[in-house]
Amino acid sequence: MRYFVTGGSGLIGSYVTRALVHANHEVTVYDRSPDHEFLSELLAPQELESVQVVPGDVTDLAYLLRSMQASRADRVIHLAALLGRASEANPLLSLRVNCEATINIFETALACGVQRVVWASSVAVFGSRHRRSESGPLSNDAFHNPSILYGACKSLIERFSEHYRRVRNLDCIGLRFSLVYGYGKARTFSRGTGGEFLRELIDKPALGAPGRVPAGDAVLDFLHVEDAAAAVAAACDARRSGFAALNVVGFRATMREAAALVRKLVPGADVEVENGSWKETNHDYDGRVTEAEIGYVPRITLEEGFRRNISALRERAGLPV
Repeated sequence: MRYFVTGGSGLIGSYVTRALVHANHEVTVYDRSPDHEFLSELLAPQELESVQVVPGDVTDLAYLLRSMQASRADRVIHLAALLGRASEANPLLSLRVNCEATINIFETALACGVQRVVWASSVAVFGSRHRRSESGPLSNDAFHNPSILYGACKSLIERFSEHYRRVRNLDCIGLRFSLVYGYGKARTFSRGTGGEFLRELIDKPALGAPGRVPAGDAVLDFLHVEDAAAAVAAACDARRSGFAALNVVGFRATMREAAALVRKLVPGADVEVENGSWKETNHDYDGRVTEAEIGYVPRITLEEGFRRNISALRERAGLPV
């Protein structure tokens, strides 16, 4: 099978690329600023030889079309995006990259006869919990009430996705990722992603530096990047779904509980946890529809995910694992 992966050298994209290569698929990575260094960390040299990397911008429709045609892709995975804080800083660019470029992907996939498009949505479509009245997990079809431009753009694209499914018969599905973490997350901070607190929670203690973790009472849904990649692979292989987008969840924990796990995995770690929360943050998303539609359930527990993250950081820093 031939895959065309936009943002294929980003955090989720690199792990998706690795998973596809390990499954003996042909992969074309289409990325505005390819991170060759990160890809070389995740893939062996002989594996890298099977990956074609094409520098390209998803907002450039003509070049995108030529590149996808040249790849002879059977399936497209669209992960390129302008992330949260960067979207807030530049609304027009957010609209172009997160909305118009995704429409470019849909149109190009139709023109190239692509079998399926899997694209990255986000739980940000639902907005902050303190703005909602529901109790318990948010269902897959819960109404959208985004509180940031990134979430608003993803919500709009879900509507466009429904249009392309209904009117153009495009087999496309969005995956609403929760908080993705794992080795390589720090590479996304400069691109405007959220989650800088993960540096304090995981990276600094792993490398022997003190960490100061905010909002100890906040409840987050931690999704390990390898589980995120597994969800993408499952969505590519499953039967055509009746849903335009699916919740992709990990494991819930308070920041305080997460810090306790880090101390367990790194004896003597200096991790201070502040009291309070971020406006009563309580990530709670129902993943049952996702399991029924594509067979995805999270496999990498928080403890195992933190262990993998910490081990990778220490190994690359030359510290004992």
